Amino acid sequence: MNKKLLWKNFNIGIELDIAGNFIYNGLKFFDEMETIYYEDYIFEFLYQIAVGFERLEKISLILLENITNEEQEEFEKGLITHNHIELFKRINKFKTINLAKEHNEFIQILTNFYKHNRYGRYSLKKLDIYDEEKNKLVEFIKKYSNVQIVNDFKTEITQNNKKIKKFIGRIVKKIVLSLYEIIKDESAKQNIYTAEIRIDSKASKIFLREEFDFQNEGIFTKEILIYMLQNESGYTDYIKSIKALDFDEVSLPNYFKCLNNDLKKIKYFDELESLYEVIPDFKNRLNDLSIIDINSIDFDEFKNKENNMPVVSKFLGIIITMYWNEHNPPHFHAKYGEYKIIVHIKTGIIEGKFPKRALKMVMEWAELHKDELLADWELCEKREMPEPISPLE
Repeated sequence: MNKKLLWKNFNIGIELDIAGNFIYNGLKFFDEMETIYYEDYIFEFLYQIAVGFERLEKISLILLENITNEEQEEFEKGLITHNHIELFKRINKFKTINLAKEHNEFIQILTNFYKHNRYGRYSLKKLDIYDEEKNKLVEFIKKYSNVQIVNDFKTEITQNNKKIKKFIGRIVKKIVLSLYEIIKDESAKQNIYTAEIRIDSKASKIFLREEFDFQNEGIFTKEILIYMLQNESGYTDYIKSIKALDFDEVSLPNYFKCLNNDLKKIKYFDELESLYEVIPDFKNRLNDLSIIDINSIDFDEFKNKENNMPVVSKFLGIIITMYWNEHNPPHFHAKYGEYKIIVHIKTGIIEGKFPKRALKMVMEWAELHKDELLADWELCEKREMPEPISPLE
């Protein structure tokens, strides 16, 4: 494989993934926006989409323009541009992209934003039109979606609703898939792999699944939540074993919306911090939470906690166990028939009742194996299986 083919196959293929990531991120951010009022949010949306589009346009040109080695350097200089309009004109010389008026107008908005508006923010002359790109986007949405948007902070601010999100998704989809179709066709003609997408990536949602909204993510979250609430397994038992914080029951629908929306989560950080202030052992709680998304743990060990505690040692009818989801200070559990006790490893403090002879044997054994018990406690804190300890002889 020569150098140019290698470049097209792999380097430009990675650029396609990057383009998809930018487009995904832009649409995801727009989906999470509650309004179309704040300039910084509009900036982020337009920036992500503009960069994603630009990279797609340039990938298309690399595959379309049959450049000789002598022309390569000059060709690459020609790619140093942020003008979407000009890039589309170059593409249309080789492949006609049939876009409607609204699509071309959106491309013009992106061109003006990327070439002028984003730099104008640093100019004193632009003080009175600081929110120009926001106004352009709002007028564009009103014009083609038939949605009335009010952005008056004193009276009313229109919510970013499903109709607006679907409209933006349709506009982006038409432009993106038109460019991707060119990339697929040219890749097939040239027998290269530029158009191939990793199936577990953000780009796969855009190019392979052709999804430009986040409806499926919302449905999936709801279905998984229902399943988890109704499922009985070691995993759900472990989650239920962690005491819930005293959140506001009235706000449950809003908390739920946070599951799919990182922007909404920020609103509740102060509430979370205030709830954490009253937790005596904050570090242990964070440790308990960290276990929830560790795939290597067999959570069935937590199911029926009484019967499935890790057994550390057995001798003379006495069973020594430890729990994973436990509180400090370090301790172990001893069972003898119907009798049960908790023994603090460092101090020897005992909670519960035990026959005297059996208790004496437990305490003698604990003193002999104090270091091993502490080591096992540390393993249990990490949700790892404790090491067996020799019985009392």
